Amino acid sequence: MTNLPLPFVIAAAAAPAWVEVPKAHPMLVALADRHYTRQQPGTAQFTRPGVNLCLLLDDGSAGWVTWRPIPTVGRMDGLWCWECTFFRNEGRMLSSDLVRSATDYTHRVWGWPPRDGLITAVGVDQTAARRGRANPPGWCFIQAGWTPTHERDGKAWLRAPDPVRT
Repeated sequence: MTNLPLPFVIAAAAAPAWVEVPKAHPMLVALADRHYTRQQPGTAQFTRPGVNLCLLLDDGSAGWVTWRPIPTVGRMDGLWCWECTFFRNEGRMLSSDLVRSATDYTHRVWGWPPRDGLITAVGVDQTAARRGRANPPGWCFIQAGWTPTHERDGKAWLRAPDPVRT
């Protein structure tokens, strides 16, 4: 009997996971500094006043912020919603997978969203170079199950699917 070599098996590395971090976490701020919506790069503050759920992949390659207004103040547009105000992926994972998992994470932490849901706005012109011509703005959100609602002031607005009741 001959000794045949065993197949070489490489164990798959665990996929990065979202971790809650403070809104001034240096790695999250660094990602924000490279985002097209960043108004003042280099400052520690980039989130809106109110309650911010700040997520960072444990390998530092992506960040997500969901914002909800202070209840006594509300939103200027009158919507009753939460908003994804920041998402950036610089890693190897598909953005749609990260959007899906961050959306689920938000629902697990905050529960059922208010009447107008969880929304986001994507800059139409600012994202044109990073997506295919055939793909609409917010394509990674759409692939994650979000629904486009309208375009206004150069932004495409999308709404997340509601969480699944169990």
